[in-house]
Amino acid sequence: MRYFSDKFYVNIILRQYPDCLYIRQPDVTGQVGKVFFVVLPTDTIVCKFNDQEIIQRNYQISQILKNRITSIPVTQTHDFSNVYFETYKYCPGKTLFEYIQQGISADKIFDIYQQATNVQKEISKINPKELNFKNCKYAHETFAYNVRART
Repeated sequence: MRYFSDKFYVNIILRQYPDCLYIRQPDVTGQVGKVFFVVLPTDTIVCKFNDQEIIQRNYQISQILKNRITSIPVTQTHDFSNVYFETYKYCPGKTLFEYIQQGISADKIFDIYQQATNVQKEISKINPKELNFKNCKYAHETFAYNVRART
């Protein structure tokens, strides 16, 4: 993945969302690409930049899962001069990291992991042959791809 300045990414977002009121980065940043919260007049969305292959993979998986799991964000894909990003509606709840920082109980952590496990269970039901790309069909391939991108 090619990396650019924050200003470059903000300009791409402003081209896509000219009615944007405010753009900020989360406290916990993305592992590979940049992540931004974009406040629009009616909603807040997340913009995540990444390689085309990962963006397309996430889109296909969100389309498959949108009727199975209500908590899965349905993504949209965007491209500006071969710089790819996905957008989805911002969920205003706290992240697990934020809860842990505030001293969340062990029972609550267990509940959150149980929810995450349920999502992974649904993802594991997807037949890789349904996915329309050659790389990153399997979790281990996506993990290796992201590790390479970070180094």
